[in-house]
Amino acid sequence: MMVSKELHQLGKIAGSTYQAEIAYMTNYDNDWDGEFDAWVGPYASKSKDAWFKALQYNHVPVDAYNLNHDSSLEDLKKYKVIVYPHAAIITKEQVELFEAYVKQGGRIIFGCRSGYKDETGQTYMKAFPGYLADLVGVTVEEFTREAPFEAVPRIQFKGLDEVETNDFNEVLKPHCDVEIVGTFTNAHFEGKPALVKRNYGKGSSYYFGGVFNLELANLLIEELQLNTYQNRFELPEEIELAIRHKDGKDFIFLLNYAHTAQEVVVKKEYKDAITGDHVTGKVTLGPFDVLVLE
Repeated sequence: MMVSKELHQLGKIAGSTYQAEIAYMTNYDNDWDGEFDAWVGPYASKSKDAWFKALQYNHVPVDAYNLNHDSSLEDLKKYKVIVYPHAAIITKEQVELFEAYVKQGGRIIFGCRSGYKDETGQTYMKAFPGYLADLVGVTVEEFTREAPFEAVPRIQFKGLDEVETNDFNEVLKPHCDVEIVGTFTNAHFEGKPALVKRNYGKGSSYYFGGVFNLELANLLIEELQLNTYQNRFELPEEIELAIRHKDGKDFIFLLNYAHTAQEVVVKKEYKDAITGDHVTGKVTLGPFDVLVLE
């Protein structure tokens, strides 16, 4: 009876759409190719785990977007940021779409081993990262896998934070105006560019010559100012934040995935979409509980 009543109250959410400022991009050709490419497939899996954990822990809603032949600028424009690491297969037409997306204000992030193959899986006779070189402003000067008996290379992010860069490293060679966001340390290529940003039109591109981990994804989320929920809530890591939109109104879902109660702080006044009560201040969510605010 209680479940039926709650579902009736939430009927107003039917037909709403999920809202996300960031999309994690995938592509069938690259998913298939990565199953056979030992230098790409495992890296794509590690970076995906790192980004989704970082976005979850930082309470940033994210979409999964599949890039295909029908993808258009209108599809991409709704996202503030796109993350597309380790896409070995990138065509000239796709690069043109990415350029149009960035020019109108988007920001896109690539990782190592990007853009060096065509749709048949053959390597372009171009400096890595192939057709992406102009958009990201670099070519790859040197690349190496992490050696088992050597110190793990690190990158210094904006001259402050240092994080490990495991598995694979590309030394980047800028060929136009780029901002060097991170440089390698603890390796024979110390001081060389590892992560760069290029302003392109109204937006920007990022290229990282490595495999993403949780620490670096966290730093980039902060750099891109994606965790804007902090103006409205204080949330522990165990709480997921999701937003749906309908008829000019947002519905905010706070979901507790922990088996223990979690305390959240609601900094503005909302209405509980189920009970109709006003909600503000400290709220306790029971184990596996959900709070829907409007």
